[in-house]
Amino acid sequence: MNLYAEYSQLNIPIIMPGKNSVGAGIVKHDKSNYLVRRDNEKEFTKFKGSKKKISAYFNNCQGIVNKLASNEFHIGTLREIVDYYNEICSGSDGYDDNGNTLADEEIQD
Repeated sequence: MNLYAEYSQLNIPIIMPGKNSVGAGIVKHDKSNYLVRRDNEKEFTKFKGSKKKISAYFNNCQGIVNKLASNEFHIGTLREIVDYYNEICSGSDGYDDNGNTLADEEIQD
């Protein structure tokens, strides 16, 4: 799985009427979106801060679902979520052979 970022900037012209004059300016609005895509997917999935959407996308990895529920993971930790998925859950259902949740401390180098 890979993580991508999409950035854009909007320049919005504004006119500010004053009592005796008119002013003008530009307001800049930066926007970023994070996208993920598994190797077998053609389309990107965009996250806009919705933990429900993140949890649904990673529903095959119980460790991520649990960390989202406990607020350890959130949209600001998406890079860590993708790393966790790639290291622990990729190619698995997020559980070991005994049905226990796979967790970071269980990784053996």
